[in-house]
Amino acid sequence: MSRLPIDEVLPQVLVAVSRGNPVVLKAPPGAGKTTGVPLALMAEETLGSQQIWVVQPRRLAARSVAEFLARSLNEPVGQTIGYHVRLDRKESAATRVLLMTTGMFLRRMQSDPLLERAGCVILDEFHERSIDLDLSLALTQRLRTELRDDLRLIVMSATLDPQPIADYLGSGAVPVSCQGRSYPVIITHHDAVPNQRLESVITPVIAHTVEETKGHVLVFLPGLADIHRVRSALASLPLGRDVEIVTLHGSLSPKQQDDAIRGGNSGGRKLILSTNIAETSVTVEGVTAVVDSGLAKIPVLDSRLGLTRLQTRPISIASADQRAGRAGRTAPGVAHRLWSAAAHRTRDTYDRPEILRGDLSATVLTLACLGEAVDESFAWLTPPPEHSLLAAKERLQLLDAIDPQGRITALGRRIAALPLDPRIARFALAARQYLHPSQVAIAAALLSEPNPTMKSKV
Repeated sequence: MSRLPIDEVLPQVLVAVSRGNPVVLKAPPGAGKTTGVPLALMAEETLGSQQIWVVQPRRLAARSVAEFLARSLNEPVGQTIGYHVRLDRKESAATRVLLMTTGMFLRRMQSDPLLERAGCVILDEFHERSIDLDLSLALTQRLRTELRDDLRLIVMSATLDPQPIADYLGSGAVPVSCQGRSYPVIITHHDAVPNQRLESVITPVIAHTVEETKGHVLVFLPGLADIHRVRSALASLPLGRDVEIVTLHGSLSPKQQDDAIRGGNSGGRKLILSTNIAETSVTVEGVTAVVDSGLAKIPVLDSRLGLTRLQTRPISIASADQRAGRAGRTAPGVAHRLWSAAAHRTRDTYDRPEILRGDLSATVLTLACLGEAVDESFAWLTPPPEHSLLAAKERLQLLDAIDPQGRITALGRRIAALPLDPRIARFALAARQYLHPSQVAIAAALLSEPNPTMKSKV
C-alpha cells in the first residue's frame, strides 16, 4: 500500500496518545487521517483491548469508512472493525475500532456515562462544528479531566486551526498538522444570475463539464428538492449514453448510498447529484470534476415556532475548498463555482458554529439526562448565547421535560429516548393516546422536515 501524508505524522500522534495527551490533528482531504489514525492506534499498547471510537457527523461516512477499514484487513464489517448508526449496527466482542455518528455517541454516553468500553475517542470532521460535535467534545473533555484520566482524545479536522482547540483541551494538548495529497484542480467562477431558478442556471454548466472531462462529475446542491429539479432538467439534455445520473443524499437507503459512491453502469461515467453529504469523509473514486452551487441547507432556529428549520445559505470558503478538492483526489480535475471570484472573497472563511445559531433544547435535555448543570461551570469550546440557553430551558419546562431546577423528569427521559426534536417528541407521546401509531409517525415526520416544495434561487 502506498504511503499517505498522514504516515509522516503518525509517530507524533502515537507518542502523544501513549503519554495520555490529547491530540488536535489538522489534515486536509486526501491525507488519510480518517483511515490511517484508527488502524495505527490498534497497535497502541496503552489502550490494551479497549475500543477506539471514531465519531463521524454523518451515517454514510461512518458506514463507508468502516467498510473501507474492514476491507483493508480482509475481514467483514462487524469483526475487528464495526459501526453503529441509527437502525444499523455491526459490532461484536472482537470489535476494536467502532465508527459511529455523533447521535449514537451521545446516546451511548447516556447509557454508559463513563464510556467504559472506550479507550480512545476520535472526533472526526470537527470543522463541521455541529451542536452535537461541540457537545461531544465538551462531554469527553469533562469526562477525561474529572473521572477518566486514562481516556484518550483525538480531534481531527480538515480545515480548522488546531491551536484554539488545543488551548481549550489544556496545556498537555498536542497540535499536529500534516500536508494533503491531491492533484491540481482548475477552479472557474461563473457570474451569478440574479433571481433565476437554480436548475436553470446550473444545468448548462453541468452539461459543459460533462463534455470537458472524462471522469465522474460531482454536483453539489442544497437539498433533495433541488436534486429532483436538476435531474428533471438534465433529462432533456444529450449527455451521452455512457453517463448515468445518480443521486446522493441522506434520505436514501444505505444500499442506495453505497451504490452512488461505488458502482457505475458497466464502467460508464457517473453524474452524481449530491447534497453536502459528499463534502467530507466520503471519497467517490474517479471524480475529476465538481460543479458547486455554493449553497447548503443549514439548521437555523425559527424563534417564532421554537423549532429548527433548514434554510438555504451560502457556504464558507473552507467548505468550497473542501468541495473543489473532491475533483483532485485521484487525478487532475476541474471545479466550476456558480458565484464570482469577487463574491468568493466576501464569504465567511469558516462555517459559523451551529451552537451560535441553533436551537439548544435537545442539547440541554441531553445534559439534563446526564445530570449536568447547564450553567457557567460547563466548559464549551464556543459558549452558546445566554438567551439561547434560557429559551431552551423555558421550552423544556413548558414540555415538563425538566423541573424548575433543570433536573430531568420521567417524561423528559421518555422525550429524550425519541430521535426527534423535544417539542415534536412531546407531541408524539401525547398523540399516541388519540391516533394510530402510523398516523403519529407521519405527523412527526412532516413536522420534522422542511417544505419540500421550496425552490432555491442563485
